[in-house]
Amino acid sequence: MPVALGRILERSGHSYLRLILLVTVPATLWIGLFGLVGAIRLGRVDQSHLLMSVNLASLLICSGVMLAIARLVPRFKVMLALTVILITGFGWVSSCLWSDWQSQRLGFTEFALVLALLSGIMMLVVRPVGGPLAFRPGRSALATALIGTFFSTGAAYVLIERDIIQIQERAQVQVEGLRDDVVTAVTASVGAMERLAARWSTIDQSMPSVFVQQEFESIVSGFDEFKRLTYLDPGLVPRHDMISDPAFEGHLETALALDDFRHYLEHVFESGDVHLTPVGEFISDPRVGFIVAAIFAGDVDERLVVATVNMQELAIERLDPGEIGCCYQIVSNGHVIHGVPLDSDKRALAVAYDSASMHHDSSLDFRYWYVDSSTRIEQPYLPEGILLFGLVFTFLANSSQRLTHVVRRRNLQLQHSALHDSLTGLPNRRMLAQALRRTKLQCEKDGSSLSVVFLELDGLRLISDSLGHEAADTLLIEAARRLRTELPETAGLARLDSGDFVVHVAGMTQLEIETLTRRLLAVVQEPLQVESNQLRVTAFAGIARSTGQQVEPMRLVRQADMAMLKARKSGYSAWRHYSPELGEQVNARLALFNDLQTAMEKGTIQLRYQPIVNGRTGSVECFEVLMRHPHPTLGEISPGVFIPMAEESGQILPLTDWLLARACQDAKRLEAAGYGSIPLAINISPRYFQSANFVERIRTALNTADLTPSRLYLEITESVLLDDAPAAISKLQHLRDMGVDAALDDFGTGYSSLAYLRQLPIRTIKIDRTFVRNVISEPADAAIVRGVIAMAHHLHLKVVAEGIESIGQFSFLQRSGCDLFQGYLFDRPRLLDDILGVSTCEMASRELPRVGTPFGVRRTHRPYAILLAGQPRWSRSLASELRSGLEPLAGGFAATRFSVSEASSGVQTLEFLAQFDVDLVIIQDCLTDMGVRSLLIKVADVHPDLMRWVCMSPASGLRAADLDTFAGVDLVHRTWAMVPDVGEMVQAIVAAARPNQGGSGQ
Repeated sequence: MPVALGRILERSGHSYLRLILLVTVPATLWIGLFGLVGAIRLGRVDQSHLLMSVNLASLLICSGVMLAIARLVPRFKVMLALTVILITGFGWVSSCLWSDWQSQRLGFTEFALVLALLSGIMMLVVRPVGGPLAFRPGRSALATALIGTFFSTGAAYVLIERDIIQIQERAQVQVEGLRDDVVTAVTASVGAMERLAARWSTIDQSMPSVFVQQEFESIVSGFDEFKRLTYLDPGLVPRHDMISDPAFEGHLETALALDDFRHYLEHVFESGDVHLTPVGEFISDPRVGFIVAAIFAGDVDERLVVATVNMQELAIERLDPGEIGCCYQIVSNGHVIHGVPLDSDKRALAVAYDSASMHHDSSLDFRYWYVDSSTRIEQPYLPEGILLFGLVFTFLANSSQRLTHVVRRRNLQLQHSALHDSLTGLPNRRMLAQALRRTKLQCEKDGSSLSVVFLELDGLRLISDSLGHEAADTLLIEAARRLRTELPETAGLARLDSGDFVVHVAGMTQLEIETLTRRLLAVVQEPLQVESNQLRVTAFAGIARSTGQQVEPMRLVRQADMAMLKARKSGYSAWRHYSPELGEQVNARLALFNDLQTAMEKGTIQLRYQPIVNGRTGSVECFEVLMRHPHPTLGEISPGVFIPMAEESGQILPLTDWLLARACQDAKRLEAAGYGSIPLAINISPRYFQSANFVERIRTALNTADLTPSRLYLEITESVLLDDAPAAISKLQHLRDMGVDAALDDFGTGYSSLAYLRQLPIRTIKIDRTFVRNVISEPADAAIVRGVIAMAHHLHLKVVAEGIESIGQFSFLQRSGCDLFQGYLFDRPRLLDDILGVSTCEMASRELPRVGTPFGVRRTHRPYAILLAGQPRWSRSLASELRSGLEPLAGGFAATRFSVSEASSGVQTLEFLAQFDVDLVIIQDCLTDMGVRSLLIKVADVHPDLMRWVCMSPASGLRAADLDTFAGVDLVHRTWAMVPDVGEMVQAIVAAARPNQGGSGQ
């Protein structure tokens, strides 16, 4: 069980791996294609691609193609899968080390790499598709996988591109606003500087310095954007700081130390305009910018006013404080005055570019807008989640298709299995019924007949037991093939069970169906070579036809089966037609089966007891228990009728259990009635004897009734030795050890084995009634009986003769040495109550039938016995006259007295000879039931010591040439007239009766 479960799980795991590959392989290809499109459309940010690099997209496309080839061409699977794994790992490393491989959409890139890597690994693990229920993706499955992965990858790509474009547009708006705000701020500062210079030019320098200083202070008040405001004399030497921020002191002096800056100031003075110096050109601090304006007053020397401004503050003041996570980078003449370059801790989802020209040579560039992982503009992994969901949905769709495929395939298999034989592929009984109904309807329309042939192959069990089931299966498959080849196209063929085949064909005549049946029997009986063995089977066939009759189709099959069983009994390779009489017999058997079952359930089976008598004392040695089935309408049914039925149907097992229990109870009743320890003989059927717990059943019956084992006496037949003689001997030995004796019943009627007979632990042999019936008239039966008795006595076994109905049979068997006797001559089988009504003394004092002297024993004073056999042509007074004529001549005989008896038939003659010692037989004329010659043959063989002389009449038709046939019999052959002379006849009889005189022909 664990091994089978492991195999199921393994097959299921490989099946699901194939389903996953069906999704991941096209998904890898689509991701690569969309990644390539995204690399072209979205571009890069600071040397890093926004979606996927061209190199990585190309690698994924190659991986998808190689995985697809590996699925289509399994022999390249390992090589291609390993290549995919290696290049995927290389792409992963490259995406971390080199900018050409890097991408800003890290989740999408990592997802694609993991998908390709797992696909390569699964491709190595998965096995080739095999098995009847293996899921081989068809067009629908491939279409589902391709379409599902395409839309899943496309949806993820569209979301990513839309998010990036939306953020870029939003960033562009923000950057443009920032630009406008910063330009406005700078312009305002420059304008303020222009106004300041203009007002400064209007100051009367002739006023006292205190008033001039106050005027300057009133002019510069309100210019908070200036960090330092310095007045330079014509020699460009700072003279006075009207505004001074300690954080920005020294920048102007540092710049004045540079010749370039001094030339720049001279240029500004000459132009007469206000200038904003480029940030970072003269000092390294990117925050500092200088606004320079020239002052022209008529009463003073030309001067310059330099305002130091914080460019970074001008930008920051314009930023939206709500844009958390947003980073701007403002560049002036290549120097970053605000923000930092993109580092590895941030991923740019979008970027915007803008620039603004300031006064004269100054300009500002607004280059980037960064969004880091804390930005809540869009969820960063939503596209990857949608992609994963789409792939899972596609997998589930394919898995559902697979389950649907498996269920559909299983249903088809179940339908096929329900309608076809698993071994030969032929239709089974169910499909046969459907086909027969269709054919029957067609026959009714056409007015044709439907013929059914039932074929059975015999000998499969022997082949299976000796060579194995495989050999028998091979033979059945070949037989099915041969039958299909031999049948016409319009015929149907089905296999019902084991070696049973059914052929049905419409429109054939009786002669045609008989010819077809012969061909089918011949073709299936042809030898078949299996390995080194040449196998042959025997076949039988039954035919049933529906010519002009409204017969249910399957009933035709049953009728053909009945005909086949009849053919089976007929002999080798036989076939028979169904007849109504055969159906009546089968129905009678079925009725008997049901009646027997009902009788068992109601307990109406009766037990009869027949005594087995000792041939010497006349006492009852045993009672044989016989079952009778009283039927309410049919009367009493013999065991010879219902026991074979019970044996065949299996009813014999519960029936025998009931018989044992009831017989043991009756044995206790007999004992209580004073019959002592007379045992009961019970017939045990072969099927009951061969049951595995046979001995235990006997022991259970004895223990339940508390009966002594010696009170039970079991009769078995020779057939129990056929299948397993050693096992049968072992069971009998167990019974003997238990104290239960056994007898071999119906000896000589089965397959007797003298080798096993001497090993059987039995005490008695029963001679079957078939030999006893004609024992006094058939020399063969007499010889068999004498031989069995002699053999049994040499084996120290007692012999029981059953079926004795005449004194002659009893006398012959008694003279032959038989020990025990049973039959109607002594008593019929009676109910237990009838036996209990007879006193034990009466039963014990039972007298045996009176018989003559045994063979070889001659009484000293016995009358000379003469038997007149046949119908006399003379007067009926011949017997009395013969007696009168013989009386004076009595001295010529060995005895002083004589007796004359008559027998009109051969049977009466043989019966008389079996009972009495007869010295002379006079056959007067032809017998009523047999010829004289036949009688002489039987007498010579059955009673070789009974007669020494025979005197007969030639009117019987016996010729003189036949006299040599009976070498041991003396014949007096003489022709008498219609009314013979009694004296002459007496003289002839006296001559024949003399001991020393031989017979002569006259």
